[in-house]
Amino acid sequence: MKVWSELKPEDMPEVGEALKSVIQQKKANCILLPGPGGIGKTSNAAYIANVLGYGYLRWKLERSKHGIVGSSERNIDMAFQFVSNLKEYVVVLDEIDGALSSGKGINDSGVSSSMVAAFKSHFTEVLLPKVKGNNLIVISTTNHPELIEGPEMRRLGQDAVVNIDYFRDRDEI
Repeated sequence: MKVWSELKPEDMPEVGEALKSVIQQKKANCILLPGPGGIGKTSNAAYIANVLGYGYLRWKLERSKHGIVGSSERNIDMAFQFVSNLKEYVVVLDEIDGALSSGKGINDSGVSSSMVAAFKSHFTEVLLPKVKGNNLIVISTTNHPELIEGPEMRRLGQDAVVNIDYFRDRDEI
């Protein structure tokens, strides 16, 4: 018996194969993986990178946040410039809901709203134009898709949404 925290992609071949199929058949480059925590969204993204022979980069956007107005935007700018120049990489925007929803209703001197605005513009204007030509696959993961607004949800999963929360009881398999 394995608990969810011990699962690896090879323990859930249908998820890895579903992702691989979406990428190969639909020529998908921007994929959204919604589902509860601990079911292997990030691990399966790494598996896909390995299967394709691509590099792998995991970026937890929430960690780009800095308490000084302007610093978060600079962090986002530098990271997007770096990522947009990669070739043959799977880039995982991990727990994207944390970055796109952080600070709502919280007085943080505008840091969160500025960071979200910077992310949105850079994703659309810097990263998306490079995705197909550079053989980049952008996989965004989220535990809480309901926290992501409609337009961002469509951009993040513009090619495909692979919902992997259909698995059995999470306590044991």
